[in-house]
Amino acid sequence: MFSNEAWEYMGEYFKFPLRNVLPKPFQKPHPPLWVACSQLDTLAMAGHRGMGALGFQFLSADAAHAWVNSYYNNFVKRQEKLADYQSNANIALVCGFMCAETDEEAMRKADGWTFFQFALRFYIQLGRPVEPGTVNLWEEYLKWKETPKAREQRDGGLVGSPDTLRRKLRKFETSNIDQVILLNQAGKNSHEDICDSLDLFSREVMPEFHDREPEHQEWKQRVLAGEIELEELDTDPYKDRFKASPFAVAAATD
Repeated sequence: MFSNEAWEYMGEYFKFPLRNVLPKPFQKPHPPLWVACSQLDTLAMAGHRGMGALGFQFLSADAAHAWVNSYYNNFVKRQEKLADYQSNANIALVCGFMCAETDEEAMRKADGWTFFQFALRFYIQLGRPVEPGTVNLWEEYLKWKETPKAREQRDGGLVGSPDTLRRKLRKFETSNIDQVILLNQAGKNSHEDICDSLDLFSREVMPEFHDREPEHQEWKQRVLAGEIELEELDTDPYKDRFKASPFAVAAATD
């Protein structure tokens, strides 16, 4: 639908009536395709289909390493594209972000940034529609924020001083993540704090990683060319990104 006049499909399991999309992309080659990966298995599928994977932060460096290997091995060895589009070898992660002079200041300014992930987890784990007006999601979030799991998730984001962010980003770097997308406009963050955070990050943290980007691109090209063969790692131990929370379990059984 993005490249031809129209498209339809009449198969055994589903039927897609003739549809057209306008306007068509003007970019040639076709704009790169990405898959939003709320479930980790989708990340491996994106490699299989030759598409970029856009996901959320991994629970650990070991999980990142295993899933990056799975993605690139699927991309290189088992790629089966769904149509005639340009392959897009990329893994991008969205991470909560706030950079300040100290960890304490960053945590204070980023208070509430985990609401987005809480809400996503809430609806995934509940597994059923919520009747409008029966749940105040913000109040439930404030209760959840006091749990150990909430503190663990808060500490896992890119929130902290320049030294803290450098340390965390180096872990992503060693796992060969391609891109990191900074989720700065979350919770009740002020516009001024967001701008100050980006300014400090661009001056104190970003240059180091930009300087090493050619090394990562060389590694990627060698992987795609088959010169570097990545180990086939078991991803089963790292499939659960959304650990059960006490509220989610209670809400599901009400």
